[in-house]
Amino acid sequence: MWNDGEMMARSFFQSYLLHEDFPLDLKRVALAIDTKLDIDVVIEECDNVPKEITAQLTCSDWIALILVNRYHSEHKKRFGIAHEFGHLVMDHQHGNLQPGSSEPDREKEEANNFAAALLMPAWHVLGLVRKYPDSLTFLIQKISTYFGVSIEAAARRLAGTDFLPGLFALVDPNLGRLDWEYHSPSIHLDREAFREFLVRYYTKPNKREEDLEVMGYPFRIETKRMWGKYLLTCMPFSMAALCARETAAGYGR
Repeated sequence: MWNDGEMMARSFFQSYLLHEDFPLDLKRVALAIDTKLDIDVVIEECDNVPKEITAQLTCSDWIALILVNRYHSEHKKRFGIAHEFGHLVMDHQHGNLQPGSSEPDREKEEANNFAAALLMPAWHVLGLVRKYPDSLTFLIQKISTYFGVSIEAAARRLAGTDFLPGLFALVDPNLGRLDWEYHSPSIHLDREAFREFLVRYYTKPNKREEDLEVMGYPFRIETKRMWGKYLLTCMPFSMAALCARETAAGYGR
């Protein structure tokens, strides 16, 4: 579970940012990278970043310039900047270097993992899980607010840590579709069956009790209406009574 991006972010955080408050001040993170790499990191909002890109990195011998799309949401900007920090710290040779260019899949995944672990360190996520173990929807909102990230980023991070196993989705009942969905690695479900279940659950006027079982798992379901859609969280009944696990797949502070 703890991948290269996660471990690199954890090491960097503990070396340079251990006493910082949350949400992280990304300008202070840039200064920490200055110290580590002996390179000036400049963050600049602009109009000429391709609309599908949130942040773009260009480097010279002494300057790393991160251009940020001013039209994207603040949460997307924060994650995009942290993603480019990941490329720098992990010494990737590609990244979003030119308009229209694409990152190698491995580097993109590593930078995403770095960004998530930098903005939402696992031991701080665990602290919130311990504090709010009874409601996954409330917990995701707390993670979003505390770390200054989107609801989607918070749900994805919670699923990835597997501290409190669950399934999370944003459902659009009017269009009968999911905007996104994530589930913890310890829950072994067929992805398509899960998606079909969620859409069925919200498009049927009468939600039947048997709809609460998917692939043999009975779930405790919570919902929160947001932006005309529903944040849906599912926790297996067999796991709902468990306390948050202090260790998971080799994790230790």
